Amino acid sequence: MLMILVRNYQKINNINSASFIKGIPNMITFLRVILSCILNLYIINNFNKIIIPVLVMVLIYLTDFLDGKIARYLGCTSNFGAAFDAFSDLFCISLLYITLVYFGILPLWFLFIILYKFSEFVITSKILKKHSLIMNTKGLFVFDFIGRYTAVFFYIIPISAFISYNCCMNIYYQIIYILILITITTAISSTYRITNCIRVLKNIINNNIS
Repeated sequence: MLMILVRNYQKINNINSASFIKGIPNMITFLRVILSCILNLYIINNFNKIIIPVLVMVLIYLTDFLDGKIARYLGCTSNFGAAFDAFSDLFCISLLYITLVYFGILPLWFLFIILYKFSEFVITSKILKKHSLIMNTKGLFVFDFIGRYTAVFFYIIPISAFISYNCCMNIYYQIIYILILITITTAISSTYRITNCIRVLKNIINNNIS
């Protein structure tokens, strides 16, 4: 009887340990959300100080890099994890843009560009994953080359604007040109993805008719 209880206890411990390990990537993703809140509260209360925001932003970048890597290493990737990662990115980016828009550092219209791109990315990914054999990729989302690097700039621009605004106005004044360039790459990426979706949907309609 005692041996049975010991075995059951060991099994429960093993299950709990495995569950904890598999939850590490999502914990790292959630840490990004917490760090983002801390970052924006600090900027609001200490607008002219840049060292702490830079360090926190580095940690945010690090969590964004590590969560997916660790999930793949542990073999615990999931659609929930991918969605949580993407929406955490949106939360972090949007919150920082809102803060900088409040201080007049970044224009409000670019925040709408980001929200549009994220919405388009989610919708087109769903269509392409569901209906297209061409986009044979793993994971919840379908990435394109231009869109992937555009998203990187979504992350880099706000902290770059914040630093340059406080340290070097000559560089800060060039940010608007970078925003216009990123808007153009966003339009190119969206056009490519939407065109692929339209092509896929047309093929489905033609196959149904024939």
